[in-house]
Amino acid sequence: MFSIAQLIDRAKARAGIESDYKLAQTLGVTRGAVSQYQHGKILPDDRVITLLCEMSGDDAAVIAAEIQAERAKTEEGKTLWRLIAERLRHAPAVAASWAIFAVCFAILSIAPSPSVAGTLAGRSSENGNFTSYTSYKVKY
Repeated sequence: MFSIAQLIDRAKARAGIESDYKLAQTLGVTRGAVSQYQHGKILPDDRVITLLCEMSGDDAAVIAAEIQAERAKTEEGKTLWRLIAERLRHAPAVAASWAIFAVCFAILSIAPSPSVAGTLAGRSSENGNFTSYTSYKVKY
């Protein structure tokens, strides 16, 4: 489950910030606002979310969707925003899979034809045609 307090702790740790006061200065908010974020009394706005995510290394889109789920007034709204956050979390893996597929496809599409491959391997024939034979094992 999402926790703004954990996000704040990660941001402080990665940025080397030890006090909530210094974090508040960095975010451009009051120290009281940071305390209210940590205790779940208020949720940060989009600007603060973006800054915290830059500091923590988290994906701002995912965190923004999680916060919108917390803000939603209806269960349907909460469910929708959680679904969006979940899909955004998996988007990099899907993109990486498609990138791997594209690279494999590109490699296969530029592979030489059999006649060129034979020439490259030092084999040639008069007309450039090669015959391949397949053997089958037959049980009697």
